[in-house]
Amino acid sequence: MNKIMGAARALEIDLLGTWEIPDHDDVYNVHRNFDLAVKSVVLQVQIQNARVTKIYSVSLDTATKARIHILVGQIRELVEKSNLAERKRNSLFAKLNAFEADVDRARTRFDNALLAFVDLADVVHKGTDALKPITDLVKRINELIGGAKSEEPEPAKLPSPDDIKRIEPPKKQIEDFGRKARELDDEIPF
Repeated sequence: MNKIMGAARALEIDLLGTWEIPDHDDVYNVHRNFDLAVKSVVLQVQIQNARVTKIYSVSLDTATKARIHILVGQIRELVEKSNLAERKRNSLFAKLNAFEADVDRARTRFDNALLAFVDLADVVHKGTDALKPITDLVKRINELIGGAKSEEPEPAKLPSPDDIKRIEPPKKQIEDFGRKARELDDEIPF
């Protein structure tokens, strides 16, 4: 319980921030309630993550995956033939490897693609004319991914209610305090 509370504080998960380590007398009940609260938070995070994953990823068919692998192979050849520093070349290869690993998954995430493409754009911008074809190859990969994403249906959202039902507010009643106030004045001795 202590480790989970520490992790929740470090990750700024406010839903678990109010718990305290229990005394020996109440350990069982507090731990059971804490366990239920942790399971609830885990489920909420999983649902949020599932929604984000679908939005920021795409499902690619086998033919598109093969075309992307061919284009990445051509990018590798251009980077290999370039006169880049060894450290930069290895960094690019690592990012291309991560992107290709994502392409082979059921859903290709956009984050590793973006990391690779940003580094490639920087290298092309600072590099020689021999690296200029990389821009066209990256553009073709983007078109393949964008085409696959446009074919996916929009993520489902809960429908908004047609008519929001509201309770009628209480009617304002204006009381005639003038007559009642005078009657009370007569009864009050001071």
